[in-house]
Amino acid sequence: MTAKATEIEVQQGSVTDGDIDVLVNASNTIGQLGTGVSAAIRRACGAGFQGVIHDALAARGGETAPGAVWLTHAGTHPRARFVAHVAVMDYREDVAQRAPDAARIQRASAALWTVLETLPLHEVSVGMVALGVGTGGLGERLPSP
Repeated sequence: MTAKATEIEVQQGSVTDGDIDVLVNASNTIGQLGTGVSAAIRRACGAGFQGVIHDALAARGGETAPGAVWLTHAGTHPRARFVAHVAVMDYREDVAQRAPDAARIQRASAALWTVLETLPLHEVSVGMVALGVGTGGLGERLPSP
């Protein structure tokens, strides 16, 4: 068995503008598209995309745990085929710690790559941002090395 080669390229700009197969949405446990990256993905994937996410969550049994990952199609996005929703923020009721910590991001990232390996594509290009940094404020809370 031959190991897959991984190539990483860093670019500046909107995650929705690249020529990629999968957009990674820094989502939340209730699948609500809000601001920042989620808003850009909502606009890029077209009217009704929020309903696609809610239907996908309903099929999974409703709101999900922090760090969970689920896939949807990319709506009317002109290039991407899928959106991987990574539950970074915890918006379930009665939760004290809504924002992620480094351990949640690590678990979620591992789950993301496991899900991506199930896609029916020979090669997969992924557009991803730093999970937990925007609304989650993770970069502001972790000390510098």
